[in-house]
Amino acid sequence: MTAHDEVVRGLKEAALQRVSDDFLGLWEIPSLIQVLYADTPPTERKALTIQIVDDLLKAGLIRAGELDDTGRRFVPSDLSREQVIKLIRDSWTNLGRDPNIGEVIWFDTVD
Repeated sequence: MTAHDEVVRGLKEAALQRVSDDFLGLWEIPSLIQVLYADTPPTERKALTIQIVDDLLKAGLIRAGELDDTGRRFVPSDLSREQVIKLIRDSWTNLGRDPNIGEVIWFDTVD
């Protein structure tokens, strides 16, 4: 296993731990990368985040969606995995920076 693979595995475990406790906002993944690997350039943070989300969606461990107006209920999205990844990529590019709290998309565990 390469060092990159170890990093990705650790980040996926951290994301899964977070989503098992509460909903996971997209913004939390690049934030975690920044905290753990401060020297990671923005383009690599984006690529790592997308890889982590794609892997977890592909494995059926998380689902994408939004929070309702109260912020207490998760509303699953009808988007396919590919559409979720495209939404993340396009939204991130349009923002021109890492997503902030509540921006782009949320994740929950799969029932």
